[in-house]
Amino acid sequence: MTREEELEMKLTQKIPVISSTMHHAKIFFVIILTVGLSGSIAFLTARQIIKDVVRQCGSKDRIVRSKEELLVALKTAHNNLFSGPIERFPADNLIDGNLETYAYPNDRIVDYTADLVDLYPLNEITIVWNEFGEQENYITKWYLEGCTKSGEWDILARGDAPKSKVTVVKIKDVVSQLRLRASAQKDWIGVYEMKID
Repeated sequence: MTREEELEMKLTQKIPVISSTMHHAKIFFVIILTVGLSGSIAFLTARQIIKDVVRQCGSKDRIVRSKEELLVALKTAHNNLFSGPIERFPADNLIDGNLETYAYPNDRIVDYTADLVDLYPLNEITIVWNEFGEQENYITKWYLEGCTKSGEWDILARGDAPKSKVTVVKIKDVVSQLRLRASAQKDWIGVYEMKID
């Protein structure tokens, strides 16, 4: 077993699947600890764990709302990989309705969650990538997940490089949160808007 595999096994054993509000503090504590131990290899291992550890979602007191109540549903958005001081291009730009602003984590990985608070029936989600989706040097893979009635993330859509400024995802699901993840090989990426219809 290599040193990296041993470290990943130890980290995985010490990080339980926990609620999304508590997972940030524990994960970033582990990252700080592991960076001191093994440098960048440990950091990359911890980032992979961050990506995989969030499996439960939504609160138990969610109720199913009607499509008509969806108009004001998007309440907050947050960056699942960032817990530092205020970002210059914050996650809330993802749901502000302004196509001139964008959420930009200064990284090759995007992992944002938009919270609807309660459960809503959704038909269509529009992701506005602009140059991050159109140019091949940016997004290479993406996933859109929804938090279902059962409190678990289901993949609603996924793809390789969008090769367009906008991606429209048709769904028939009842969800309380939307999670958008994307990655690039080398350039930093962002997302302009995520609209629900």
